[in-house]
Amino acid sequence: MEAAFARFHSYDFEGDQRFLRGVQTLQAGEQAKILDAKLFFYNRFVEPVDSTSYKAWRSSGSGGDAEGPGTEKTEEPQVKSLSFAEVMRLVREGKEVPGATKVQIQASNRTETPSRMERIPKPWEVASAAK
Repeated sequence: MEAAFARFHSYDFEGDQRFLRGVQTLQAGEQAKILDAKLFFYNRFVEPVDSTSYKAWRSSGSGGDAEGPGTEKTEEPQVKSLSFAEVMRLVREGKEVPGATKVQIQASNRTETPSRMERIPKPWEVASAAK
């Protein structure tokens, strides 16, 4: 398990665009949750690592300093949250909003398919039909 902890600890989160897009959604006051976000991301996309055991490993002598064995100390990514006015200004100027996902939506240009199911009568329709 220590090998998995060491791999997690040395994973290049700052170079992984999927992680950076997700962490940009954190508010400025939630910086303390970045380790939890890293653990969640790593578990989902790389390999399973138990967060409680990792935190214990990190705080014990096995994990070395707070940055882990054999790794250089790196700064956590700074996430800047924008105010509504700043977002509106960017939208008006036609600039990209940091952290916003661009969705490519295209029309299918197909005709609508009519429903083949019979409509379920409402309770009051059933009651009036029974009389």
